[in-house]
Amino acid sequence: MPICFQFGNVNEHGMNRFFRRIAPGVFDENNLIEETHKLHDFIIDVVCREDLDPEGLIVIGYSNGANIAVSLMMFYPDLFKAAILLRPMIPLERMPIRHQKTQAFVSSGTRDQVVPRGQSDALVTLLEHGNIKVTHLQNETGHQLIQSEINAIRLWVHQINE
Repeated sequence: MPICFQFGNVNEHGMNRFFRRIAPGVFDENNLIEETHKLHDFIIDVVCREDLDPEGLIVIGYSNGANIAVSLMMFYPDLFKAAILLRPMIPLERMPIRHQKTQAFVSSGTRDQVVPRGQSDALVTLLEHGNIKVTHLQNETGHQLIQSEINAIRLWVHQINE
């Protein structure tokens, strides 16, 4: 049974975020690292308290949430069975940790005005260097989600769970 959480410890102009930004597209790396470790500890606590299968965790994150999911993957190999990363960027300049089983679905917009052009391709390369099997979907859209990518995600999740 899925357990979903939506939160963030950082308030930016009345909106919760997972970590601070210095400016749009410029992350406070110290805060990102601190919040990454806090989120990891929270996830482990929930897994233990709810007696969940740690081998079956799938994370889904959009924008800021996708970026902290990537950060978690950089520090904690195979924490997730799979990651669905919607409009992500490379959150940290850090060497990838080798994963043994993680898969990722990366969805980007070719007209995204928030994520700089080429960021998604660079992230896909970084994840692949960490031995993560990546499916990359590029959409003819901006930073918003569209129905066709939601359908593609649904199909991808079905395929990895077969």
